[in-house]
Amino acid sequence: MEHIKLLVAKFVWFMINIYGFTGLVYNQPLSTSLAVSAILAIITYAIADLAILPKFGNSAAMLADFLLLFLGIWLLEYAFGTNVHFFVYTIVAVAATAGEWFIHIYTLKNVFNRDISIEQVLDKY
Repeated sequence: MEHIKLLVAKFVWFMINIYGFTGLVYNQPLSTSLAVSAILAIITYAIADLAILPKFGNSAAMLADFLLLFLGIWLLEYAFGTNVHFFVYTIVAVAATAGEWFIHIYTLKNVFNRDISIEQVLDKY
């Protein structure tokens, strides 16, 4: 159940950022934003949250999230035929990655059952 909650949280967070920047500014269709958000939520959750986060920590997982989001948004927007400026991809990736810090804390506590505090996350990760 925790995996579903996290996937939904990531999807909503990505949707807010992607549609907020590309949909409202560049008039990208909502369906494109939904598809890009869903695909990226699944990919980043599997790679950054489940594979990288428990082994290498929050910093490495956030870097992976940023790279996956940046490349994923760029490639998927291109695949869907959306003409969005390169700078917008960077802004969306940075904004979406900022929220990942909270998702990573929740993941460590509830999926990997690590009893950690925010201070430990700041110090260790």
